[in-house]
Amino acid sequence: MRASRLGITLVRSRIAYPLCNTKRSVFAARPKAGGTVVRRYCLLILAMSIQPSALFAQGITVVDSDSTISFVAPDGWSHAQLGNPDASIQMASPDQDAFLLLIVEPKDDFFGWNMTRFLYVTLGQAVAALDFPEVSDIEHTQVDGATAAVVRASGAASGQQYRFLRIAIDAPAHWVQLIFASLRSGWEANEAIFGRAVESVEVLPR
Repeated sequence: MRASRLGITLVRSRIAYPLCNTKRSVFAARPKAGGTVVRRYCLLILAMSIQPSALFAQGITVVDSDSTISFVAPDGWSHAQLGNPDASIQMASPDQDAFLLLIVEPKDDFFGWNMTRFLYVTLGQAVAALDFPEVSDIEHTQVDGATAAVVRASGAASGQQYRFLRIAIDAPAHWVQLIFASLRSGWEANEAIFGRAVESVEVLPR
């Protein structure tokens, strides 16, 4: 079942989680087509009072605005503003300790790119935004029949420790990044949630 767009009401509070500074963004990962990364966005996680209508019930499937990727939203998560205008889907956990972004880029905007170049440029930018970064080996795999790569990383941002799971997908007409992040203390519980979301991913036909 594919869900329609949900009506979302978010009310920001005065509390901010300093996950980045104004110069670097953990989630900034949109490369310029020419090959040089020039755009960076600050990810400022704002604590939000989320109305009940903003929460995803069990089994709700979400689709990006280009109808490229769909996945089942984690139960109880909600839409959030994470400071990246290129992300078509941005979500936060009920406790605001785990986050998800989906970034979809048309391949027509990139000349001479392949999966390897896309992966290393976006990963390099993300790692550059971290203090004391650690990156796992890249796991080459498939997601719903599409070529994909999985990378796990960790590092500090604004004095807090995070762990990340990044999925890069070579969709028919788009480059896709599915990015998960969690405070290190909550990783063990959140990793299972991330895994279920990844298992539900469908690459939609052009």
